[in-house]
Amino acid sequence: MINKENININIYVGNHSKLYLLEDYTSLLKKFFRTRNSGEINTSNQLKKNCINIVIDGFTDFYINKSIKDFKIKNPETIIILIITEFIEKKYFVTSLNNFSNIFNTSILSLLNFIIPITRKDFKLNNIKENFIIPILLFPLALIFIISKLVSFILNKKSTSDFRNEFMMQFKNTIYMHMRYMGLKNMIEFFDAFIASHEKIHINFKYLFKNKLYLQKNMYLGTLYPEFNFNEIQENIHLFFEKKLGFEITGSITDYRQEKIKQIDRQIYSLGIKNHFSPFEIYSFNSKNYESKKNSIYSIHPPQSKNWPYSSPMRIYRSISKDYNFPCVTTKFENNPIIELCLFLESKYSLIDLIDIYYNKDIYMHIFLEKIKTYNQLAIEKNNILYGNISRISLNCDE
Repeated sequence: MINKENININIYVGNHSKLYLLEDYTSLLKKFFRTRNSGEINTSNQLKKNCINIVIDGFTDFYINKSIKDFKIKNPETIIILIITEFIEKKYFVTSLNNFSNIFNTSILSLLNFIIPITRKDFKLNNIKENFIIPILLFPLALIFIISKLVSFILNKKSTSDFRNEFMMQFKNTIYMHMRYMGLKNMIEFFDAFIASHEKIHINFKYLFKNKLYLQKNMYLGTLYPEFNFNEIQENIHLFFEKKLGFEITGSITDYRQEKIKQIDRQIYSLGIKNHFSPFEIYSFNSKNYESKKNSIYSIHPPQSKNWPYSSPMRIYRSISKDYNFPCVTTKFENNPIIELCLFLESKYSLIDLIDIYYNKDIYMHIFLEKIKTYNQLAIEKNNILYGNISRISLNCDE
């Protein structure tokens, strides 16, 4: 353990309207700082002087963005650190957050680079290539895509209003994530340093900056790794043993995740093991029916889409530390050590292994706890380095 220092921390949440979506990050940050720091640690809707402000990305609100800019301009000496939680991806000449889709979906994104700045003066049309040339080049593909969708609707005797509504529903998250990317790019210069929630996020930071000064100034501090409270997990082992045999999935249920749920259901039927498994349980993080003590022993964590290339450390962390179940993955990504805590559904016969584990939980629990210990040692070492980097820039903070 490193020596505790007296650094005051303000976790700013004013740029988020749905605070329940931040609970995992805010609790993780509080735990991260409290184990290493003896200063005050608060959560607030306001940026504060005389401390380090930690901000979790999400900049779609014009008024909030302006407030952050104004604060930093008036208080240039106050340190503001940004945590970036989404992947910055460039595909078919178009950069956005979590852009792992095909060229037709990407062509829609390219149009947004032209349309959104027209409606928002804070998102400027100042990049000829990004705002004009690429949208023009990809426009024919976007047009083909939209017309094909419309023809399909007409053939199925659906109205144009149905087409409009379904089209918007399909691209609602895509538009939202692109708005977040444009907001992030617009706001990036008002932060002093950056933390990533995944090792692979910082690789494409270059797309956010007009120059490479952030590399020269060591603005990237490191990756924040979830740390488990091992004693707390041991004290609550009984919660694992009280669960029923079945799967649950939390958070956003994308089309691909829905397909995976149906696939597992079919596999259960084909193996004749339906009587062993309870029906799938699906919960949003703010579900009124969600009670972690009464749910299934296994949580399932498929990627958001077929081409999604990264693991989801926070989902796995929540599964173990808050829901007290064993996380299962359908794709074993090798880009985060927390993946070693998951059970891999390699084939339908993996379901037989899950039944065996369920009826022998006491044996598996010993193996599981040892895995958590090993992971925690690595996470603590890496987070100590991250905290050292935060301490270094805190020297510029007001006393």
